Amino acid sequence: MNTLIEAFESKYPRYAKILKDFEKANGLEVSNWEDITKLSLSKFVDYMEDNYAPSSVRTYCAMFKAVLSLYSDEVELPKDYAKILSVKGCVSEGIWLNDEEIERIIKYDPKSPIERIVRNQFVLEATVGARHSDIIKMTKENIVGDSIVYVSQKTKIKATIPLSPVAARFLDDMEFVTKTVCPNTFNTYIKQICRNCGINQKVKLFRHGVDMEGEKWEFATSHVGRKSFACNLYNRGVDILSISKMMGHSDISITASRYIICPPRLSDKALEYFKQFI
Repeated sequence: MNTLIEAFESKYPRYAKILKDFEKANGLEVSNWEDITKLSLSKFVDYMEDNYAPSSVRTYCAMFKAVLSLYSDEVELPKDYAKILSVKGCVSEGIWLNDEEIERIIKYDPKSPIERIVRNQFVLEATVGARHSDIIKMTKENIVGDSIVYVSQKTKIKATIPLSPVAARFLDDMEFVTKTVCPNTFNTYIKQICRNCGINQKVKLFRHGVDMEGEKWEFATSHVGRKSFACNLYNRGVDILSISKMMGHSDISITASRYIICPPRLSDKALEYFKQFI
């Protein structure tokens, strides 16, 4: 029987990069049939959504699904693999870190230079709200008075964010902010850092059409810092339009649907509604 690599190259010889993306998303050097799990497929879809346009994500996931379907009678595959790879119109949950969890990461003592790079960049994402691609290009020149000012590479929108002490400190540590780390390596290390920080709460998520369970650190990626920025501000009562502008979004609906993933913090008056029914 063909290996996963052989099966993919046989059906789509010009698209080996898709399988390479699967490997990058999961930190694998060689992709075998046993590497196909709910979690590995979910990581693959997340990676694709972070790096490709929606139309390309749908196309590439459909191609991956087609390869798996050809061999579904010969190899053991997750029963929900088709749902996970059917990304059109599918809303997925993600995780975000609260203030206390981010504080743990800020205080974390990195065990290696690469951990220090990843820790610093992730904390900046969580306290500035910028995309990873913008964070790695920031310098102290982005500090203007008591704010951080930058232009989003993706949307070309100028964003102004109040400067926090930790952001000022980490931007001053330039050697460990602007170094580039490939996405799969970054995600591997931020998972490791979150695990070492005890961010191990059991979570249940609906991702890419299926229910998934695991510890919180298992779902940590570079994108979680940015989502945490949005959620923590929202829970403090900051309006979504202001959050959207600080994040450099071109459409407030993107902020509302993809980044405000936390439950709302209801006022005492609102909570009284639920307490009246006995």
